[in-house]
Amino acid sequence: RIDIQIGLGDLFRSHDDADGPLVPRIQVDLRIEVPADLVVRLRSASGDLETADLAGAQDLESASGDVTVQHARGALAVRTGSGDITLEGVARATVRSGSGDLVAHDIAALEAETGSGDMRVSGPLGATRLTTASGDIELALGATAACELQARTASGDITSHVALQSVTRSEHALSGRIGRGGPPCTL
Repeated sequence: RIDIQIGLGDLFRSHDDADGPLVPRIQVDLRIEVPADLVVRLRSASGDLETADLAGAQDLESASGDVTVQHARGALAVRTGSGDITLEGVARATVRSGSGDLVAHDIAALEAETGSGDMRVSGPLGATRLTTASGDIELALGATAACELQARTASGDITSHVALQSVTRSEHALSGRIGRGGPPCTL
């Protein structure tokens, strides 16, 4: 286990003048290479987090930075307070964001929730559950997509540009089978 903590005071000393402390603008980039199957846990108060090509479980949290994950074969958990989340080629992910957007492509299993962010999910996907309190959800599926769709909204509209079979529709709900059916896709 390796813990790396970098505090603002570790980077510089401020200089006092008549108007108060002078704080210079600083950026720190930290790149860490680890074995692909290592379990990774990253926390950031205000910086972005990025991982790529990892097979071990990942637990990523950022208070106000963006999170980007590419080609993750292990379980992935992502939490942001106000950062955007971008996922590509992920085996299974659980995502929570207070006010950030989610963009995801080619996800085998995805459970995602935002308070006020938009979601755009595309490509092949497995079991999917997307929830947002006040954002838009866009699901872009390929021609060979197959899933059991269930969509609900408290006050917004539901529009589908995909052919659905066994359709059930009400004012704020839509369900049906896409293609031959398959894993659940709940919006």
